[in-house]
Amino acid sequence: MRKTILSSIVAIILVCTNSKVAVSIEEIKNTDEPVVLVAEDERVLTKFALMDSIEELQPVDSPDVYKIYSVTAYTSGYESTQKKKGHPLYGITASGERVREGVTAACPKSLEFGTKIYVKEIDHTYICQDRGGAIKENHLDIYFDDLKKAKEFGRQKLHVKIKDN
Repeated sequence: MRKTILSSIVAIILVCTNSKVAVSIEEIKNTDEPVVLVAEDERVLTKFALMDSIEELQPVDSPDVYKIYSVTAYTSGYESTQKKKGHPLYGITASGERVREGVTAACPKSLEFGTKIYVKEIDHTYICQDRGGAIKENHLDIYFDDLKKAKEFGRQKLHVKIKDN
């Protein structure tokens, strides 16, 4: 038996009326079983075996879906790009744009250049302009001008929404 969160979910689908769930949230919180509830308005309430709280999620095909991404930071410097000042491509992204703090993000190949990416906890939208060898699915690298600020940002698990262009 696979032991992933998703495969360990025991789903209980309840018939709901007027978007009100037929059991209370307290009953759900107090059960030891993982639970998935689907409300009439297609909101999904979930409780996973490894979580103590209820999370509200949008339908999978909704444009408002947030996914958890590993978000890191990078600079134009050698420590991030292996390019030194004076190199003809120093500060130039894979899309050909010049890096800009507050704008540039390095994204996985599944996202086209120009894709807008909203990071909920930062309340900011970045643009996919760059790639990186370590940038795989569900990973973003946000550009900072300052190495100290990039290091302070570190690695964070954040809610990310891919916006329609």
